[in-house]
Amino acid sequence: RVQDGLHRDRSSDVTVNLFGAQFGGGGIQVKAQNGATPPTVDPAKITAAISTQPGTRTWFGIAHAQLSVSGVSGATNVELLQGDATDHYEVISGSWYTGPGQAVVPTRFLQVTGTRVGSTITLADKGHAVPVRIVGEVFDTSDQGMDVVTDLRTLSAADPALQPDEYDIMLQPGTGHDAYISSLNSTIQPDGASAQDNSFGSKDPIFVLLDSMIAILTLMLVAVA
Repeated sequence: RVQDGLHRDRSSDVTVNLFGAQFGGGGIQVKAQNGATPPTVDPAKITAAISTQPGTRTWFGIAHAQLSVSGVSGATNVELLQGDATDHYEVISGSWYTGPGQAVVPTRFLQVTGTRVGSTITLADKGHAVPVRIVGEVFDTSDQGMDVVTDLRTLSAADPALQPDEYDIMLQPGTGHDAYISSLNSTIQPDGASAQDNSFGSKDPIFVLLDSMIAILTLMLVAVA
């Protein structure tokens, strides 16, 4: 559980990236290569393709923003999620957010800001002050444990052009990764997105070594007994 929490960016089966994406009104503009006309990614088409792809169990999109947060000096990384990410974070206390205007934060964020579950913080985005209530404490050490995680719709009024630049997908049990990725890419690659296997190599070699040592020691104890 600790390993999964520390490597939550590798906890999904498949990741869809919008490579070189630039945000703009009406969609996401992808940087051109070799002078070609850059495609405009329609997030609605990407999410529809993921949702209807056979083998999809759950999915969520991630948008990133650097915002001013009350109680924190400098800019703070805010992750805005679209979809079902309840299994992606380990909740320590409180609960996962249930809608816009709510957020979950790591333990260190609570310690640095002197807040607690139930407190309200303010996100400043393009001159808009957006109040957000902390509903949960999560196990997250990325960005020194200072990330704020909330629903994408929390900032929809302040920044309507903000859209996910990455999608994480969990597959139905028994779904072949290669076949799933190939089928999904045939649909989304013309629109400037690409799916990749995210499960390969997700097990930290150190943990593999420790697991092996524990297994050997267990067998030795059984033999002695």
